[in-house]
Order: sequence, then C-alpha cells, then structure tokens
Amino acid sequence: MTHAAAHYTSTGLDNKKLAFWAFIGSECLLFGSLISTYLVYKGRSVSGPTPHEILNIPVTS
Repeated sequence: MTHAAAHYTSTGLDNKKLAFWAFIGSECLLFGSLISTYLVYKGRSVSGPTPHEILNIPVTS
C-alpha cells in the first residue's frame, strides 16, 4: 500500500493517533481518580488503632 492510497477514516484522523489519544485520556482519568480519592480520604481514620499502637516500633532507623 502506498502513501497515496491511505485508508480513509470517517473521523479524518489516523486510527493509531485516535487510539493513542484515547489511551492518554483513559490514563489521565485513572490516575486523576486515584489521586483525588487519596486526597479525599487522607487524614480520615476509622475508629480503630493507629499503626503506632499496633506495631510498637519506637525507632525505625
């Protein structure tokens, strides 16, 4: 297949370029949701023991 006989798409974009941008968009949504979930739950504790009470490690270095 020569360059002049390129495959026609209905969007006008190359399929590889469209798939790449879909992948980048999905990764942004995934990591954005992970980071926002961390920020929402950061500092919130359930009524249970803290790690310091369970592990009882005075010095770790």
